[in-house]
Amino acid sequence: MSALTAPTIHVDTRLCCRQDLRLRPIDDGALLYDPVRDSVHYLNATALCVWQQCNGAHSIAMISQKLHDEFDGIELDTIEADVTATCTQLLNDALLIHEAAA
Repeated sequence: MSALTAPTIHVDTRLCCRQDLRLRPIDDGALLYDPVRDSVHYLNATALCVWQQCNGAHSIAMISQKLHDEFDGIELDTIEADVTATCTQLLNDALLIHEAAA
């Protein structure tokens, strides 16, 4: 799915990790191997945290609130924008799917 055709996500959107991806933790994040596309993706520690929360049960708003609770001094709006951007990129890279498609 290209960035031009990716569905828009909102704070109430619930996304799921694709179950066929292989996760390999590394010192500063993780590598995700996509066997369908035969590609490897690097996730930093924050992107990994967001990706792991995408289980269909947590909305963008819920993930953002959890990160806000863990990081003092960062405005919730800033975190929400970053989580939305991260999820949009992960969705465009086909590392996440919409909850309804899971």
